[in-house]
Formats: sequence, C-alpha cells, structure tokens
Amino acid sequence: MTDYTIFGGVLRTALEFPSLRAQAVAPPTWTLDRSAAEGMPADAEALGTDQVDATAHARLYRSRHGWHLVYDDTGRFDIDTSGRTIVWRAPEAASVDAARLDIMGRVLATAMHAAGDVCFHASAVAIEGEAIAFLGAKGVGKSTFAWALVRAGARLLTDDTLRVQLGATPLAHPGVHELRLRSDAATQLPPSPREARPAGDRLVVDALEADRLQTDAVPLAALYLLSPVSDRRGEAAARVSVL
Repeated sequence: MTDYTIFGGVLRTALEFPSLRAQAVAPPTWTLDRSAAEGMPADAEALGTDQVDATAHARLYRSRHGWHLVYDDTGRFDIDTSGRTIVWRAPEAASVDAARLDIMGRVLATAMHAAGDVCFHASAVAIEGEAIAFLGAKGVGKSTFAWALVRAGARLLTDDTLRVQLGATPLAHPGVHELRLRSDAATQLPPSPREARPAGDRLVVDALEADRLQTDAVPLAALYLLSPVSDRRGEAAARVSVL
C-alpha cells in the first residue's frame, strides 16, 4: 500500500497513481481497496446520472451502507457513510487508467461530500495567497482560464475538482496538478514541450515547476461561474455579473 497526497488529504491504496506525490503519512484520509464485482445493496436508491464521455455514464446511488458510484466501463465504487473507506468493485476487463481518472474525479468528490466538505466542478489558481476558482459545464473554459493565469504568474491549485473546507474562512485545498487543454486552447496558449504531453485529443500540462504549483490550502477569495454567451457585435467580449 502507498500513501498519496491529494485534495489536502492522503489516499492509501495498492493502485499506482503516477501523477500524485507519494508521501508516508498516518493515518490516511481515505483507504481504497479493489475487490470482485458483486450485486448492489437491495435498499440502494438512485440519485442521478452524469455523462462521463461519449460512451460512458456514471450513476450515483445511496443505501444504508453509504454511496455507490457505478460507471459503465470501470465498475462500481462503494464509499462508506464516513467517506473514509472506498472499495472498487472492478469488472475483470476494467481499465486501471480509466479508474484512476474516475477516482481522482467523482469518487473522491463523493467521499469528501460524505465527510462534510464542499466539492466543486472547478479549476482554481492561487494569486497572492488566495484561491480564485472557475466553475462551469464541460468545455466552457475552466482549464483554459486557469492555464492563462498560471502563464501570467499564478500558481495552479487544481483542475476539474476543487475541495473547499467550510469554516469562518473557507479553505481551498490543492487537488490534481495537471491541466487538460483542448487543441484550440493549447494552440493559443502553448505550454513548453517539457511542461506537457499529448493525450488523445487533449494536451495535458502536468510537468510544471514547483514554484508554479500551490501545494498548501489557501483561503477561498472568489468563485466565478463561466457562462458563455453568443457573439454580439459591438459589445464587450466578456461581462462580469455578481450573483
């Protein structure tokens, strides 16, 4: 078993996570085990469905045992009521690479929700010791916004999933330090060859220098909801509205 730091906590698992930093810390925040597939608990209640990509969906269920996140391709992840124990009930042919993305995305987000934290589908950077986050649906520019600010001197806090610990001062925790840019964004805001690698139709920026990464929790200063509008000739390209 290896301990990996992510989202301000520690994930202990036998699965390898090359994109995360291994660090021996006890006790772990989350423990992840792999087990054989088995039937859904009889009292499981369906809560909702989300589309992962063109071919796969994720479905969330709740039972007296906790939460159950079921993917078309990687199987079921059982998360106990405390959010601390995760069991991956994997089909024989399940892709470990795909499962890693699921775990670092919706699975750990569900576990953090179970523990009482707030998780946003967001990218975030740190500027002068405070977190600025960008929320929105897929494809609206969250990663592009974050990358543009990192190029301008901000520190990357997380991409895709943001953990916020509530309190008198909400704290934003560091997450996955890699940005997945679409080809048009990568063309307009190109990273250096040593900072990025191709991955399908995306360019993954995952080799930034340490001084461009935010590795500690920082106060949350602002959340921006990205909501694209149609081009209107003669008007400003962007508008900011307080919600």
